Amino acid sequence: METWVGNALAAGMLPARCSIVVEPASAGEVRSALAAGAESCVGHAATAAAFTTLLGSAVAERRIAVTLGTGDVLYIGALVRPGMDGEDVPARLPAGAVLDAAAFSDGGYEFRWRRVECRPADEAVNARARTRAWKHAARSALAAAEEETAALGMPPSAALRAARAAVKAAERG
Repeated sequence: METWVGNALAAGMLPARCSIVVEPASAGEVRSALAAGAESCVGHAATAAAFTTLLGSAVAERRIAVTLGTGDVLYIGALVRPGMDGEDVPARLPAGAVLDAAAFSDGGYEFRWRRVECRPADEAVNARARTRAWKHAARSALAAAEEETAALGMPPSAALRAARAAVKAAERG
């Protein structure tokens, strides 16, 4: 298993058959990965310098081709801008622009870290099946609790409201 720190993920970095799992990561997690030997595949000097400054750990400029294998992890620093509604919006610098400290100090840009893991293709199918089974079980348990509450003529409890919210969240996720 290899661990990388980079600034992008391209389809050519993935094997022909795999599943990728993308999760948020913290700067601390990336620092720990670097301390444990993660290698840089950041292809631009200014981006490597920005990562070094933001992480407080050396990130070298290494414009290399990387192919992820099963079990490999890539931490990506995704460039974002704050959106109108408070949500991050993917950002791209104007053509010819160079990333520098000023771009971050004025609040215009930020990096959000993502952890990308390459897994066998069949593992994702199994994970989806488990998720579907969990959602079905949760919906069934919720329906039974709602029926019992209604049969007893009781108002919904805080636990029942929380269960409804959890089922809705699971169905969205």
